[in-house]
Amino acid sequence: MSEDRRREDSAANRRAREFRGMDDETKSLRPYPQAENKSSPGPVGQSSRPTLQQEKNAEHEEEKPKRNRAATQRKAKRIAWWIGAAFLLFLAIGFIPRLFRRHHLASEKKSQENALPSVTVELAKAVPPTVDLQLSGTMSALTEAPVLARADGYLVKRLVDIGDHVRRGQVMAIVDSPDLDQQVLQAQAGLRESQSAYQQSESALDQAKANKGLAEVSAQRWQTLQEKGAVSRQENDGYQANFKAQSANTDASQANVRSAAHNIASSEANLQRLIELQSFEQVRSPFDGIVTDRNLDIGALITSGSTLLYRVAQIDTLRTYIEIPQSNAPVVKVGQSVAVSFAEYPGRNFAGSVTRTSQSLDPTTRTMLTEVQLPNDDRALLPGMYATVKLTVPTMGSAVLVAGESMMTRAQGPSVAVVTDQNTIHIQPINVGHDYGNTVEVLNGLSPGEKVIVNPGDNALEGTKVNPIVSNNQNPPSTGSGAPGQAAPKSEQQGQGQAQGQSGEGGQAGQGGQSGQSGQSQSNSKKDKKTKKAEEKTDKTNK
Repeated sequence: MSEDRRREDSAANRRAREFRGMDDETKSLRPYPQAENKSSPGPVGQSSRPTLQQEKNAEHEEEKPKRNRAATQRKAKRIAWWIGAAFLLFLAIGFIPRLFRRHHLASEKKSQENALPSVTVELAKAVPPTVDLQLSGTMSALTEAPVLARADGYLVKRLVDIGDHVRRGQVMAIVDSPDLDQQVLQAQAGLRESQSAYQQSESALDQAKANKGLAEVSAQRWQTLQEKGAVSRQENDGYQANFKAQSANTDASQANVRSAAHNIASSEANLQRLIELQSFEQVRSPFDGIVTDRNLDIGALITSGSTLLYRVAQIDTLRTYIEIPQSNAPVVKVGQSVAVSFAEYPGRNFAGSVTRTSQSLDPTTRTMLTEVQLPNDDRALLPGMYATVKLTVPTMGSAVLVAGESMMTRAQGPSVAVVTDQNTIHIQPINVGHDYGNTVEVLNGLSPGEKVIVNPGDNALEGTKVNPIVSNNQNPPSTGSGAPGQAAPKSEQQGQGQAQGQSGEGGQAGQGGQSGQSGQSQSNSKKDKKTKKAEEKTDKTNK
């Protein structure tokens, strides 16, 4: 293309030089150009010749389409070159790495399929001779009583409030009871009336005795005269009857005196009762303690026997109720020492003791209610605090402990997956004893030292070849009842809230225990996840 251009340029230059020479020679002889007669087909005068400038313009117009075509071709070539370079760059950046990645994922998938699955195993451990049984409970005051008013009226004064320490007999509030005050005055007036009636009865008795004496003397005289015949028998009988009537009247007067005395005693008792009720206008503390609740304000209406004013608790000694599981109930005795711990005092144990047991099992929960008391002289503990009670009890029989996540429940019953010396899986049926949460007591079927798979999953089949990895977590932290470093029994969980603030929670104190994984062990699960991701990437690449 450039060679053709050079040829065209050289030809144009040569013609231009020729025209310039001819123009110089004929410049003086060239006539003035005349207007062309457009009506006639030919020129009017001398025939006109094209000038050099016109020839150049004509040549320029002829060469312009050629130059445009050449420029368009060059531009098209550059665009095609850039498109090709961009395609090669895209191929180098996107497609080739994808080919290498696909090859790498395929080889990794194949290696994972050919590799043995890794499983985490723990060694079965023999049960120690003693275990620490940890149970939960709620602390409550040793003595707690509601304080109610015995007199109807209005609360006029409140002398103590929540948190105040009170002594036995201390006045806590005053109730205004005008009705009761009027009843006391009425009873006093009735007592005085009874006393006056008693005096009247005594006077009547004295009169009856005098009449009886006179009648007795007259009867004796007329009896003597009648025996001598001085008087008639009829007159003697009248005096004898009069004596008997006076004797009966005297007995009646004596009965009236006794009745009046009884009325006085009744009036005195009624008055004393009302005075005692009047004393209840001053509400007093039943024992030494602390006010834990205050229910009313000044001016409130008080109803006798139903309106709660205060609640007083004695917190020098606290107690809690725990539920001992059936497997440990026979070895728990009254007087046994316990250690009580609280989350608010980490690292500190409070010494207590078993004060009483129910000596029977609840047929619903198969647990024994047990009371534990501990001193609280420094008032560091408060009623209602959540506590963990630890008892050291001996174990019964020989057994082994395995991780709770090793348990499998299938149609054959409870079982575990054991790794043999040939690194194959064997499904071993077992008899389960006590469930400690993150560990389980196995009564028979296992021996100490056997390798038990943790989280076996549904892929654990008989005879499967595996790569066992011994877990380093052989002694997990203690979070509940059971062997040292084990969690509380799951089967011992009970509800809280017994009567009078007592709690009867069941044996589960710890809420620990490792969270079980579904499927195989952790390493095998990670490999499965990687394999799935590789397959997804391969599918996307193919698409």
